[in-house]
Amino acid sequence: MSEQASSWLSETRDKLGGQSASIAAALDDLAATLGDQSDRAPATWVDLRHGEHVAVYVLTSGLLHRFTGEPDPFPKPNAMPHETRKSGCEYRVFPITRNATFSLSVNVTMAGTGTSGTAEREWTFRLPAGRDVEEISLAMPPRSSTSGEDADPTTFARALTEAIAAAAAAPEIP
Repeated sequence: MSEQASSWLSETRDKLGGQSASIAAALDDLAATLGDQSDRAPATWVDLRHGEHVAVYVLTSGLLHRFTGEPDPFPKPNAMPHETRKSGCEYRVFPITRNATFSLSVNVTMAGTGTSGTAEREWTFRLPAGRDVEEISLAMPPRSSTSGEDADPTTFARALTEAIAAAAAAPEIP
């Protein structure tokens, strides 16, 4: 595996923070499958916002890979070495096609008579999935002194919008 491949994988695993051993293992499989196919690392987004659900998105050339699952159970305080815990995830791939769409919703909360305030943004992507359309939402929480770059999906959202725009602009293959 190239340094570039191991770099995006290592950064994504760090953001995952041990929340899902199954997603980490599935990401290893994806990285091995991708190998050195790309001249740049894939865009990624790790969504741990809700605490009850873990999602990792990996955008490669023309495909959005989504890994979802519940956070791994914590070990019991007095667990014996032979006791086991399970980690599970689902993996799904969505082709980025000319029929994919996206939207951005922005809400600004202003105080008093001011004209600026705290902005909350939510990106919504609609990707054809067979006869259905899969809707994926990425919310950007308002900025605060405690929120860091990891809580901001803007870079990933921009990469996905660029991929959708490129697919829409590409000549249609008969």
